[in-house]
Amino acid sequence: MSLSGSFSPTRNPHLTYDLNNVYLVLDPGTIALPAGTGANQSNVAGAINRAVASGRTPPAGFDALLNMGQPQLNGALGQVSGQPGAAGTQASFNAMQQFVGMLDPLGGGADGERDGTGGDGGTLGYASTAPNDAKMRAAYAAVTPRETSGDVIDRRWGVWASGYGGGSTLNGNAAAGSSTTTSHIYGTVVGADYRVAPNTLVGFALGGAGYNFSLSDSLGSGRADLFQAGVYGRHTFGPAYISAALAYGWQDVTTDRTVTVSGTDKLTANFKANSFAGRLEAGWRFAPIPGSSFGVTPYAAVQATTFHLPFYGETALVGSNQFALSYSSQDTTNVRTELGARTDQQFLVSDGVLTLRGRLAWAHDTNTNRLVNAAFQTLPGAAFTVNGAQPAADSALVGGRAEMKWRNGFSLAGTIEGEFSQSTQTYTGKGTVRYEW
Repeated sequence: MSLSGSFSPTRNPHLTYDLNNVYLVLDPGTIALPAGTGANQSNVAGAINRAVASGRTPPAGFDALLNMGQPQLNGALGQVSGQPGAAGTQASFNAMQQFVGMLDPLGGGADGERDGTGGDGGTLGYASTAPNDAKMRAAYAAVTPRETSGDVIDRRWGVWASGYGGGSTLNGNAAAGSSTTTSHIYGTVVGADYRVAPNTLVGFALGGAGYNFSLSDSLGSGRADLFQAGVYGRHTFGPAYISAALAYGWQDVTTDRTVTVSGTDKLTANFKANSFAGRLEAGWRFAPIPGSSFGVTPYAAVQATTFHLPFYGETALVGSNQFALSYSSQDTTNVRTELGARTDQQFLVSDGVLTLRGRLAWAHDTNTNRLVNAAFQTLPGAAFTVNGAQPAADSALVGGRAEMKWRNGFSLAGTIEGEFSQSTQTYTGKGTVRYEW
């Protein structure tokens, strides 16, 4: 006697034997995956299998997974895994990185002409190259507060406003089962600072921003509105400086994804998240060319950022909630270290000073895991880990800025920055206006 037919590989068909019989066994309601399947897909399948093995009955929509073959099953499990919940973590880190970078936008230890220091030649070296040009010396003096000659401070107060925007691409990883994530951020920041002593400045800033992100293969997207606040300070001593900043961010986040495993289910979630960041930086400026205004500032910095994700769950906008997920509360902390150098070059122009700046640095992140813990709302006991696209631990930071200061206390600056690694490409542009009195 013979019997022919076919069965979905997800039923894990296999033969068993005894002395007189051969048995065709189909595992009841379990999903079998081939070797090399991504971690996200394996995690989802494993969670479903464990729930079934413990006696739970999945909703009818889950049966569609049991009747799929590869590669359809792999794509379906990717939809079900809920990667937008993990992608928001990196977008939040990017938002805090941008805000902290805006604090003290015309200072941050690299603003040599305000410090009035710099060793041989120093930041005042340009004036000495033209001792007979009274107009040039006067223009430089007019935009350079006499901060280091005694206790006289020409301009104690400063107010500023900045706008910024940028984009980032974070490559997915087949082994992790994560998808490439593209994000964009935009925002404004306003701040004020006060010079409490000739070489010491403190200030605060408030910001509003927004970001959005999307995953490749139409696996979902997200967006957020942010409120940010921070304080900063800077102290110079001779050619050296130390600066610090603390920041907080509140986020109103929405995620969306569509699951087409059994019908069309459009799932959304909304939650409020918090971020905290602190940065400490120190450097020393020197003039490699005697008598020149060109300066180089080697620096080192450490920055810690924590993203607090609350417990939240998805709801169905269209279709059913059969594949809706709940996400566990968790804190993700990353400590970034930077080693690099900043450069600056001043040019005296009509009624002011033009300064060109550059930065090149190496950044190392101690925590690049972008994962969250999720569970199916309709299948108790089916909990699993979702991996988001993971940035590389080491990256290169590059940047350039042009800044124009006028004698009346106004200044304008424009900045272009980039961050590049094996898995990340980020570009940002900033513009700042400042007034001092």
